[in-house]
Amino acid sequence: MVLPLTYFGNPVLRHKGDPVSEITPELEQFIEDMFDTMEKHRGIGLASQQVGRAIQLTVIDIRPVEDRPSTLELDGEEADPRNLRQHGRRRPDFCRDADGKEVMSRPSLPVNEAIELRRSTKDFNDTPIDPEVLEEILRLTVAAPSSWNLQPWRIVVIDQAEDREKLHAACFNQRQVLEAPVTLVFAVDHQAWKDDMEQIIEQARECDAWPDNYCEIARQAIPGGQTALEKAGLLREYAVKDAMIAATHSVLAATGMGLKTTFMNGWMEPAVKEVIGAGDREEISIAVLVTLGHADEVLPNPGRLPAEKTVYRHRLA
Repeated sequence: MVLPLTYFGNPVLRHKGDPVSEITPELEQFIEDMFDTMEKHRGIGLASQQVGRAIQLTVIDIRPVEDRPSTLELDGEEADPRNLRQHGRRRPDFCRDADGKEVMSRPSLPVNEAIELRRSTKDFNDTPIDPEVLEEILRLTVAAPSSWNLQPWRIVVIDQAEDREKLHAACFNQRQVLEAPVTLVFAVDHQAWKDDMEQIIEQARECDAWPDNYCEIARQAIPGGQTALEKAGLLREYAVKDAMIAATHSVLAATGMGLKTTFMNGWMEPAVKEVIGAGDREEISIAVLVTLGHADEVLPNPGRLPAEKTVYRHRLA
C-alpha cells in the first residue's frame, strides 16, 4: 500500500524517532508499505517520519541503477556531491519565479493526490504554521482565476488569540476556529473592480497576456457586465463564486504542503465582518472561511455517492 507522504511544516518531521524494540507483523507490513511508497515516488530511500510515523526506521534501495542516470546536476551543471560548497547555491527550498521573486520550491503533493487526501479536520493540535509555508499558501491562493481576472476576494488572515476568540463566537462556537492556528476569512469587495480594473488591464498588457485590442474590449465589457450584474442583483453572487475558487486553491495548496483544513460555512456574516473590521461596509460580503493547521489524526474518507448519481452527460436525467 502506498502511504501518504508528510511534507515540510508537519511537526513529525522534527521528532526524534522512538527505538524499534520488536519486529511485529504490523511493523513488517509497515515496512512493505514504505517500500511501496518509495518505489511509487521513484526514490532510493525513505524515513518513517516522511510517512507520518516517528520511529527509528529507514528503508533504502541499494539495487544497481540501470534505468536512470546516477549523476548530480545543480543549476544545469554536473556537480561533484563530495564538493557541493563550490557551487555557492541558494537555499535548496527556494527558487525564483518569472518576475525574479524568490519563492518556495520545496516538494508538495501533486494536485490529484492533494484532492484525494484532503479531509475536513475539526480537531487541530497547537503546532504553529511555519510563516514561510503560510506565505506560500497565500501566494498560490491568489493565483486563482476569476471572471475578467478581477480578483474580488479580500482575504483576511486571523491568527491572533483575541481575534480567534471573537471569530469563534461569530461561528457559533465551532471549536476548530479556536484550535486551528490560522483561519482565512474569504471576503469579497463587489465594488473593487471600479478601482482595480485599469491596473488589471495594464498588467495583463505589460505581461503580453492581453493584446492591445483585447485590453480595449475589456475596458468596455467589464463596466457593462458588472453594471448589468448589479442591476440584476447578482454582483455579490458572482464575486462570491470567484472567492470560492480562490478558497479551493488555498485548501489544495495547504493539503499539498502537509496541513489540514476545513471549509466553514456556518457563521453570522455581520459578526464576521465586525471581526475583520468591515462591519459598516456594505460593499463587503463574506464568502467562506478556511481553517488551517496540523492534526494528530486524520479521519477516514466518508465516501461519496456513485458518479452515476451525480455526474451526467449532455443533460440531467
